[in-house]
Amino acid sequence: MNVRLAEEAVQRFIREQSPVDVANLVFQPPLFNGISNAEITYQIEAREKLRKKQPEWAETYGLLLAPPKAIEQCSSVFTAAYKAEVARTLVDGAANTAVDLTAGFGVDVHAISKSFSAVIAVEKEEQLAELSRHNFKQLNALNIQVNTASAEAYLAEMPQVDFLFLDPDRRDDTGAKRIGFEYYSPNIIEQYDNLINKARLVGIKVSPMIDLGYAQKQLPDLIRIDLISVENELKELVLWLSKDLSAAQKTLVHAFIYKNKPNQLFEVLLEENFQYAKPMLSFEEASYLIDPAAAFLKSRRYESLLQPNSPAHLASHEVLLLTSKEVVLNLPGRLFKIEEIMPYAKKNLKRFSKKAFSIQVKGRKQRADEVRKALGLKESETEFLFIVGTAPGLIIRATKVNN
Repeated sequence: MNVRLAEEAVQRFIREQSPVDVANLVFQPPLFNGISNAEITYQIEAREKLRKKQPEWAETYGLLLAPPKAIEQCSSVFTAAYKAEVARTLVDGAANTAVDLTAGFGVDVHAISKSFSAVIAVEKEEQLAELSRHNFKQLNALNIQVNTASAEAYLAEMPQVDFLFLDPDRRDDTGAKRIGFEYYSPNIIEQYDNLINKARLVGIKVSPMIDLGYAQKQLPDLIRIDLISVENELKELVLWLSKDLSAAQKTLVHAFIYKNKPNQLFEVLLEENFQYAKPMLSFEEASYLIDPAAAFLKSRRYESLLQPNSPAHLASHEVLLLTSKEVVLNLPGRLFKIEEIMPYAKKNLKRFSKKAFSIQVKGRKQRADEVRKALGLKESETEFLFIVGTAPGLIIRATKVNN
């Protein structure tokens, strides 16, 4: 970390410039003694990227930004705050001590520090740890202590705490992304006993690609799974473990976080068999089509969208698309007005050649980009063609409704 970047004149310059203003700065003589123009340019560009994830941090005077990988991997202010609140609720009043074993840029641990009294951030890279010490002072997060150590080394010696959080590196030795817990760093399987015995509650951010059944088999003390979406886009999958707080009924939570409207939580019992009781409503009978948010496609647990008082129905067991005879408000997903339905056939598809449609393929082996290329279609944000089902399937022309 170049401490001169925190000097007042340098900070003032960084805050007053945009990436466009400094596009050619690296080719010019240094503006400040002891600081390269490349370092200044990076701070300006990184601050702009951080505005979407952490607007508070981007606007904090004197904050120094981490290397690109750390910023890319850090949580957003929305998901970090949500996880901290879940942790505080699950420990049920005992929100005293917390440790983040993989602190990185410090976004998650900063959120945790607002819910827990004494917090330790563990970071193995000295430069990143030093950066965090500086930034936490700027953020007035004085209850965070930063320790430079590997997660494994610190875990082996740490005392009992109320909450332990980690966001393991999910790349193997070659740099390839892996899904299995044994490839994580720290290795969740090898460290499992230490993790579960050192904290009343453990929260682990894992790959959204993880199969939920696999997680249940590998982690016997699993009490809750959160699928966290921001503006309906699935961002994080978090597993909550505890021996002390072991729940009789494990829960699966679909959390939808919005910037300009209230958040929505859809909670189901993880081990309960999904029984679909409502009558189906076929595409031909319906006026509207609902494409549920990705979190429901991930979990295949969409019963909370089909409550008795909801106008939404399942269209078929073959594809996860919902139907309705009326406009459905406040369901996470996209709403479409059905304009036309026809059997799937090449001659019917050719009707739409050279026009503008977004292609959505559901329950078929076709790829949307192949259909788009074959028909010479332009992309559209409002006009859609759904190709659904098998033998022979249907083509549904629909218009997106802002819901």
